[in-house]
Amino acid sequence: MQKIIRFSVLKPWSNNTHLPPPQIVPINTQIFIFLCGTKTLPLSCIKQHLQYPNKKNMKNIITTLLITLLLAQNTLAAIQAEVSYAQFTTPDNKPYLETYLYIGGKSLTFTKQNNAAKQAQVQISIVFLQDTKVAAFDKFVLNSQTIADTLSYIDMVDLKRFSLPTGNYTLEVSLKDLNTKDEPTILKNDVAIAQPPTEANFSSVMFIDRYETSKTESVYTKGGIDMYPNPLSYYPENANRLSFYTELYNTTTLTDTEFLINYFVRRHNDTQNQIVAELRKLKRQKAAAVIPVLADFDISKLPSGNYDAVIEVRNKKNELVVQKTQLFQRSSKLTDEVLKSLNVDNTFVQKLTAKELDLYTQAAKHVARPNEQKYIANLKVNNDSTLMRQFLYNFWAERMPSNPEAAFIAYKKSVDEVEKNYSMARVYGYNTDRGRIQLQYGKPNDIQNAPAEPSAYPYQIWHYYKIEGQSDVKFVFYNPNTATNEYPLLHSDARKELHEPRWQLVINKSYSLDPRIRELDASPTINNHYGTRIGDQRVNDGFGGGIGAGDDD
Repeated sequence: MQKIIRFSVLKPWSNNTHLPPPQIVPINTQIFIFLCGTKTLPLSCIKQHLQYPNKKNMKNIITTLLITLLLAQNTLAAIQAEVSYAQFTTPDNKPYLETYLYIGGKSLTFTKQNNAAKQAQVQISIVFLQDTKVAAFDKFVLNSQTIADTLSYIDMVDLKRFSLPTGNYTLEVSLKDLNTKDEPTILKNDVAIAQPPTEANFSSVMFIDRYETSKTESVYTKGGIDMYPNPLSYYPENANRLSFYTELYNTTTLTDTEFLINYFVRRHNDTQNQIVAELRKLKRQKAAAVIPVLADFDISKLPSGNYDAVIEVRNKKNELVVQKTQLFQRSSKLTDEVLKSLNVDNTFVQKLTAKELDLYTQAAKHVARPNEQKYIANLKVNNDSTLMRQFLYNFWAERMPSNPEAAFIAYKKSVDEVEKNYSMARVYGYNTDRGRIQLQYGKPNDIQNAPAEPSAYPYQIWHYYKIEGQSDVKFVFYNPNTATNEYPLLHSDARKELHEPRWQLVINKSYSLDPRIRELDASPTINNHYGTRIGDQRVNDGFGGGIGAGDDD
């Protein structure tokens, strides 16, 4: 996780707020909001070597501090957003798509309006590209609800519909904060629109934050019900309801005119379809051209984990006709009582030494859910080895119930590699930025290494072909303090990661402390050459420049 400077300890959101997605409050037919917490400022460059200064590295420490402080405001440039989509079918059997866009309010700038209240404004363009041609396009401005509390912010969600023929597309969403001069944030997703079958089939599954009887028809209305989507498919501990919507088509083609619609919750990818926490419902249904299905479960007792919402049709012989599944994530409260009930005798955790137990438990934070991360931190403080073993076993049992030891061994291998490559004196490898990125996203497909560029700090560019629905993702690490081998993260185009559009300048020693850094956007006179290769061969690679044929690790 990036270190942060928290400007306020106040938390204006109420304790029933989802984080994320929080309690949704309708605003109008175009948007609705999430109420959340405090402003934070990322700080990526100052690490543990600053805790142990000496005369030799003090100059480098001061340089790192100045660069970081000068660029701190710019690190907030990237808008935190997620986009998902669902495919439905029209009555004449043509596909259409709904896009669900989530925008994190803490990454937006709220400015005062005429009535002294504050509001965020985001200019959004949604483009569907097929090869190089624009297949569909929409551009609009999304306004948040006004707020009076200067310490609070509002998250936003938008829903749009697009009629598109069958085919493969690139969905590109551009988000520009109109209250800043920052460059737009770009999201990209690959989208495949399938030809609607002529036999019985389900649409995509749309997760819902809440629903209510419609008073006025809007873009959120389906069958007389307003359904407000949950684009993140995430249910934190204070979210006690799981609701989802899908449509069943062409059941008139079935041999049976009556059948069962069965919907339930199972562990993710459990091919045995074992029902979890008794979350199952049945409904008898007569055949029709289109059957809307709205499911709702009480998940207050559902433990943390990755789950599938499953909906299926079964005939009179209880034979499966058609099935649809959709992944969602649950994060519930972890308690000592729950863990202490686990018997971990003769399991893999009993084989770990005290040092190994601490290492692999703490390193798990990079693939843990928010509530698990808090629990891991508490385990470090309390130093209860028995509880730590129970937690670690439960952690991997939730992710691979059939073989938790295999899941642990796979992650252990990654941690061992990270410790070998990135650990330093007094710093574990998993606590470095490169270690965290590798554990969170896996090994990069390509590493371009520039340890000795003239006039540049040592740096690396990691390239991932695809991570978490994004393609062609890059991470830039650099080493302004050559007394260590830490290489803090400087810039990435991955969602939710540090974003520094002027990363090339920061890498350049000649300009890193130049006061003109504050005026770069308006100054055409700053030298565009950083070292011998930066920006020369890859300036048009879609990443804003980079190194050329650097040495590979």
